[in-house]
Amino acid sequence: MNVFTKKQHRFCCFFTHRLRFLPRFVAFHFHPFFLQLCYFLILSMLGYFSLKLSKPRTRVRPNDLDLFFTSVSASTVSSMVAVEMEVFSNSQLILLTLLMFLGGEVFTSMLDLVLARYKVTTNPFSPTSKTGTPFKANQVELGLVTIPHSESENHKPSIKIVTFSLFTIVSTFASCGFIPTNENMMVFKNNSGLLLLLLPHVLLGNTLYPPCLRLVIMLLKKVTRREEYSYLLKNFKDMGYDHMLSALHCCLLVATVLGLNVVQFVMLCSMEWNSNIMEGLNVYQKLVASLFQVTNARHSGESVFDLSSISSAILVLFIVMM
Repeated sequence: MNVFTKKQHRFCCFFTHRLRFLPRFVAFHFHPFFLQLCYFLILSMLGYFSLKLSKPRTRVRPNDLDLFFTSVSASTVSSMVAVEMEVFSNSQLILLTLLMFLGGEVFTSMLDLVLARYKVTTNPFSPTSKTGTPFKANQVELGLVTIPHSESENHKPSIKIVTFSLFTIVSTFASCGFIPTNENMMVFKNNSGLLLLLLPHVLLGNTLYPPCLRLVIMLLKKVTRREEYSYLLKNFKDMGYDHMLSALHCCLLVATVLGLNVVQFVMLCSMEWNSNIMEGLNVYQKLVASLFQVTNARHSGESVFDLSSISSAILVLFIVMM
């Protein structure tokens, strides 16, 4: 018995030792393009098989091609739908949420940092360590926001409010645009509170992610007074992270986003204020819905208005902004 236990312990140690070198081997011997290609292929296939094995909400099952298309669309956050979203059960919606999160730009950029970590052999903050890594990645958690009265507006009571909230937050932050309703966000155009809560996630998960990342690092530097954060801010080009930008670049990026959104907002309000798409909304709801629509035109693609009813001039404006 002791001999078997020793052999098992040696095997576990050998297997663990080999696994430690696997990320280093992958980082040095494979091109990043092929790594991401394999990553999305594997993620899409796992999502497809999981959707196929799980039960939908309706009796009619989507065909295999539609399920694979949906899995690829969620993994690549392209927000193209081949079947109605209300067909998927709560378990399938949770699975799609996971696919969107793992395929989002923020998460995949973190994977590049993990692989780059194994290429670093020295730590400028720890001279005695030859194998240490200079930086640690801080975990960013997404807040889950639930609106008490949004459940009553959801005409499908079988969709759990927690599942709906988590799905919507992740989809918005990942710039996917999936909403677990067939009408997207049009059923919530009267709910200004929900739209205002989603707006920051639209911006933070897309264009304003680099400025917010730099702002977080600046706040951490001021609070903790650690040298690592100063090094990150001064040597952002050496980090190998495309989202680490200079202070000037971040300011220009914020100004560009605000300027383009203001142009769209003024144009949409001036041309569609008394149109059919604004029917039934008060002044405050019109302003919030218009702001949400123009912001999503350049980001996640969620819609509170029927785009087929919007004038051609506004559609051309959206095309230019996209």
